[in-house]
Amino acid sequence: MMSKCGYCGGFTWELYTESPNDSAFKINFIRCSHCKVPIGTMEFFNLHSTIEILQKKIEVIESLEQTNTHTLEVINENIRRLFHK
Repeated sequence: MMSKCGYCGGFTWELYTESPNDSAFKINFIRCSHCKVPIGTMEFFNLHSTIEILQKKIEVIESLEQTNTHTLEVINENIRRLFHK
C-alpha cells in the first residue's frame, strides 16, 4: 500500500530543503511532488551520522596516539642503551 497525499491524492514524495525566515537552520520538508504540500519535516543534518563520523575520527586519533607512544618508548629505550654503554 502506497502513502497518499491528503490534499491532492498524489503518490510521490520529494525532499525539499528550506531556510525559514529568521532561522539560523535549514529544514528538510517531505512534501508531495505533485502539489508541493508538506507532510513532515526532518533535520537538515543527520546528527546520528555526524556522531558516527566523529567517533571514527576519534578512534583513528587514539590509534595514532598509541602508535606514537610506543614509538617514543622505543626511541627512549634506544637512547638509554646508547648512552649507558
